[in-house]
Amino acid sequence: MASLAKTRLLLVRHGDRFDFAQKEQWQDICAEHGHPISDPPLSALGHTQARETAAELERRGVELILCSPYTRTIQTAAPLADACSLRICVEPGLAEFHHVPRINPAPAARTAYFPSVDPSYCPLFQASGRAACTAARRPGMPLAVPLQRRASCRRHVAACRSKSSAVRLTSSICAAPDLLI
Repeated sequence: MASLAKTRLLLVRHGDRFDFAQKEQWQDICAEHGHPISDPPLSALGHTQARETAAELERRGVELILCSPYTRTIQTAAPLADACSLRICVEPGLAEFHHVPRINPAPAARTAYFPSVDPSYCPLFQASGRAACTAARRPGMPLAVPLQRRASCRRHVAACRSKSSAVRLTSSICAAPDLLI
């Protein structure tokens, strides 16, 4: 009996946040430029952590990068995308529980700042409006089955996300026997 190939899902938390390192400065920047306070970039330490993480994961042969829609997670994924010559697939289903859909720029708009973002990627989770807000807050959001289908031909998939989204993703993956964490 032939064994089925397994996909290893590598969960990566974003690097250190700028707003944690420079809280007052971040609030001033948001007030002055109208930037959402909930979407901070990485701090200098966070950028170092992202480069170190990329160096480690490059050795593991990552074949697909899924990323939540936040600036800090895209910045964390960018060095990995460069190291592995991959595009970043922005996946709203990896967002935090309190995520408000459409508060972040669309992936196509982000390519000017993050050339590694794939503007043609079709997200697994595409609810909008009230349905998206409700679904995004459910801890058992059914992301595992479509993720399993999308990643089935790849050995190593990196998912860059925030801390609270890990709870939802891990709980939904428990029902997917062909994904390893």
